[in-house]
Amino acid sequence: MDHYCPVRVIPALRRAAALGVLGLAIGCSNPAMYDFTTDKLIPPRTDCTVDPRTLGHAEKTPAFREGAGCQISNAWRLYSLSHVRFSLPVEVNCGMVGPLNDWLTGTVQPAARAGYGEAVVAIKVGGSYSCRAKNGESGAQMSEHGFGNALDIKAFVLASGHEVTVLNGWYGSARDRAFLRRVHGEACGPFSTVLGPEDSHHRDHFHIDRQVRLDGNYCL
Repeated sequence: MDHYCPVRVIPALRRAAALGVLGLAIGCSNPAMYDFTTDKLIPPRTDCTVDPRTLGHAEKTPAFREGAGCQISNAWRLYSLSHVRFSLPVEVNCGMVGPLNDWLTGTVQPAARAGYGEAVVAIKVGGSYSCRAKNGESGAQMSEHGFGNALDIKAFVLASGHEVTVLNGWYGSARDRAFLRRVHGEACGPFSTVLGPEDSHHRDHFHIDRQVRLDGNYCL
């Protein structure tokens, strides 16, 4: 099968290049090097429910296929949504944007105001697009990250500067526990997969994705 993959500049290196530091580019990898399977995976719908540029700082990026099934056919790069900044540019398909924005405005902000009396102003990102196996396990299914259909969140930053980290807050203070459990629980529905510290692979972050599941949502 033919594989198409335009040269892409890693976002962090792009920023470095803008500061006069040489940026590095990455191109296609040999598909044979990818040790995962796409069996039984259904590619997600990537159509936009809303123009991301109306919700925050977002830019359209070229569609690409990295090989071995990893691809984003309607790719966007998000720097912020609804006044919530991302610590790293978030690379996702457009189908992720509406649900993510709705969760931020409808769940995360109300939970923050109820628990702390202030808003969330930033999210510390653990990862978005990544061409790899689920949980990094050799021979497993390709992760939804490979479709640009997932986001990992390590912490929520409040207006005061207080950071609510998944690693320390899940079993931390009563306020942090209540906040994190609410935003985790109410993510299940907008997202078909929601994983957190109750799963051994996600002790320090929330994983949310829109995997097409025929047997209902999976939230842990």
